[in-house]
Amino acid sequence: MRERIEEWIESEIARIERRWRPLVRELGGAQPLAASWTFRRRTLRWHVALDDVLEPDVDIEVLPSVLVVRARAQSRGEVLLVGLLPVPEGFDAVGARIRTERGCLEVVVLRRGTGGRR
Repeated sequence: MRERIEEWIESEIARIERRWRPLVRELGGAQPLAASWTFRRRTLRWHVALDDVLEPDVDIEVLPSVLVVRARAQSRGEVLLVGLLPVPEGFDAVGARIRTERGCLEVVVLRRGTGGRR
């Protein structure tokens, strides 16, 4: 069962990324942020590498099906870094819990009906 849910999440993430990819191209010269995800117990957790970014320089735009992360790379001449974090249907993007630590951004998105809204 868990494997089927993860397969569905993976296919939804790919579908949402394809839909929103033109947004990154419109930001000419933007480079992608490295991001990965895990799923456990109705929780989708995104991890975004922010190795070359000052924490206050991170902006997160919350849209219904995607979280758009923008940051500035320090050592690469203030290059704009952009990450798309797709949020499949049934997950609560608006209630996402966002936490930063040195070099990492963590975004936790809960399935609706699991206490995702505060």
